[in-house]
Amino acid sequence: MDRYNTENPQVQACLQRLEQVCTSVLALLQAFDKGSNSEAAQRLKGVDIALREMRQRTSAIDDLDNSEYDQVQQKADLQRQITLKDELIGRIRNDWAPEAKKDYEDAKPEYEASATSTCDPEGEQQEDTVNNDMPQLQSEMDLL
Repeated sequence: MDRYNTENPQVQACLQRLEQVCTSVLALLQAFDKGSNSEAAQRLKGVDIALREMRQRTSAIDDLDNSEYDQVQQKADLQRQITLKDELIGRIRNDWAPEAKKDYEDAKPEYEASATSTCDPEGEQQEDTVNNDMPQLQSEMDLL
């Protein structure tokens, strides 16, 4: 009985029923010791009824154990799915991160050049490199 949670009301009811069965068995044995056949027959019926109720309540606990087992299996499956998802995210991050970093590093000088080319710190206007690149970009897009 140690494997059951005694805070569970079904388990508590089953344990109480077990105590009643033990009490009924002791009373039955005492009736046999006295030699009273009618009392022994009556006690035997009481033990039989108590054992049947005990089986019903025990089967309800087995259902609880099965549902607990199912929940443990479901939790393990979810943890496995989370692990697979994390591995997939890691692979995507590792595959795409170097490319994204390279694209960023490649674009960074162009962005900085376009941002500084429009205005010189001395206030003189310089030529706009972004507008100068437009015909080249247009011709590259036409090739595609």
